[in-house]
Amino acid sequence: MHSASPCTIDLGSRDRDAALIHRDADLVAVAVRLADPGHGEHVGRWHLEAYFPAPGARFPLFDSLDGVVDHLCRVDAARRPVDARNEASEFVPELSSPARA
Repeated sequence: MHSASPCTIDLGSRDRDAALIHRDADLVAVAVRLADPGHGEHVGRWHLEAYFPAPGARFPLFDSLDGVVDHLCRVDAARRPVDARNEASEFVPELSSPARA
């Protein structure tokens, strides 16, 4: 079960509203609401700043925090071990379908 805990973050910009996203007790992601005018038409949308199971993974922008959480539920459900012989092996998320909520 995924949940989001609102918080603030210091990124050195106006992007301060954020959320820590947990899967059960594990922190899996940090989402940030874009507020800096430099983001143009994307101001107000949510960006996944970090997704810890797959560092560097790219995600679409989301219209709501609920959209972020729903997308991560689907991504985590689709994760599969690269090497089934090693439970601690790297995981590959299925990230290809952008979600807007």
